[in-house]
Amino acid sequence: MSDTCFVQAVSRQITAEEYAKSRTLFLTIQGINCPNCATRVYNGLASLSGVAEAQVNHLSSQARVIFNPDLVSPATLLDAVAQAGDGGHHNYRAVIINY
Repeated sequence: MSDTCFVQAVSRQITAEEYAKSRTLFLTIQGINCPNCATRVYNGLASLSGVAEAQVNHLSSQARVIFNPDLVSPATLLDAVAQAGDGGHHNYRAVIINY
């Protein structure tokens, strides 16, 4: 892990609508190797409207996402993980393990 790899976690206000009808989804994520990778994936998930909470652990390569399925789909969550790779510098792929 280099200093140029540092990533700051995003922060935003969560709405009551995002918590309404919330569901929990667990993902296995391929390609995360350090805390900064986990933060990139977290940022990709947490920035989506409809995501109330996200936790990403680089040691277990898993994520837990609480979201409102009326606002964001599981497929969109998977796409957000794949897009979190910083323009191709990192390659992440998620698989739903429990929904």
